[in-house]
Amino acid sequence: ENPSALLRIGATKSSNDGNVGKGTSSSKVRNQAIEQLPLRQMTNEHREKVSRVVKEAGFYRRLPTVVFPAESECYGYFLDYPESAVSLWRAMGISEMKLTPSTPNVYVGDVGDGTFGTLEVLYRDSETVLVHCDGQYKSPFLKQPIKSQSVLKKTSPEWLICSR
Repeated sequence: ENPSALLRIGATKSSNDGNVGKGTSSSKVRNQAIEQLPLRQMTNEHREKVSRVVKEAGFYRRLPTVVFPAESECYGYFLDYPESAVSLWRAMGISEMKLTPSTPNVYVGDVGDGTFGTLEVLYRDSETVLVHCDGQYKSPFLKQPIKSQSVLKKTSPEWLICSR
């Protein structure tokens, strides 16, 4: 293995055992995450989408991080072509989800059970990917599907989620 070709995904300073970092829903971390959104670099339309979700969010979570080695080129490829990762899941029998590119930076996802939505990449640079999701989750345990809009921000090395 060439160590320089590996990327440690999810590495955080707060990891206790070096492999796992805790998630949080704290208002302090939420406010920091909102301050770090790249709103100035986005179009007015994208800025409005993000601001609406953040303002009306009923849920915020910085996800736990898990550290594992990955080929940086492979990781970058799946960030650029998420439909490929979803196709691999299907081939391995992990998920029945389908993710289809619709227009540039827009994908349509369908789980096949009434759960579906769109995913739009609003902003991307070498460190950050900001995504807006709009869809619904259906479960046999719920009378009505849950409709939601979310903003997901991947900033090396963490993922943050804000939903309304």
